[in-house]
Amino acid sequence: MLYRISTTATTIITHNLKIATEKIYGSLAVCGDGQDQAWLYFLKGNPGVICLYDLKLKIPNQLSVSNVLDGSYLAACFDTTKGQNHILYQSSKTPPIIVHAQGISGGDSDEIANTDTAAANTPIAVCANPKQTQIQIYYKSNADSMVHRVSWNPAERHAYSDATEVGEARMNQFSSIAAVAAPDGSGVHVFYVYQQDDSTRALAHVVDNWHTPSN
Repeated sequence: MLYRISTTATTIITHNLKIATEKIYGSLAVCGDGQDQAWLYFLKGNPGVICLYDLKLKIPNQLSVSNVLDGSYLAACFDTTKGQNHILYQSSKTPPIIVHAQGISGGDSDEIANTDTAAANTPIAVCANPKQTQIQIYYKSNADSMVHRVSWNPAERHAYSDATEVGEARMNQFSSIAAVAAPDGSGVHVFYVYQQDDSTRALAHVVDNWHTPSN
């Protein structure tokens, strides 16, 4: 069941995406510009394709990306400093590295070589730095079951940083990852579920710093 806690009335808006006859995965991601634009990304079909639905124009389109891992998680964020969307998904290649696509339609994409230890069908989270053009990508590593982070900053010599462990606890096998940037640019709040002991799961909350290049 999906629950929402609110003190206000909730209005459910139904969008007819005409996809009822196709295989639909439960992979959804959404981002907005903080004003009047929002974009929904979802995975459908077999082999999987990523589709975009503009919530303002109510127009669906297929992204110009390929080699999408079946059942891949999706993540999206909006860079307010550059006015650009960022979409993350997992490649069907071996190893299943994470792909970073830029622009509303994902026309410009990079395979992130530093995510070569990502677990297949790993949860993915991403957020943008509110103070500069920089995003941080979070995923589960197959090597140690820890949350790892890769930063992207086009101003750095190497746009993609090395993968870095986040937190000190291993993710529970059924956990997702959530990340949100502090509005003042001081860091990123990362959440996931970890296995405290054989019978107890707990919520991990890690305050992660924005990556800065070493000298």
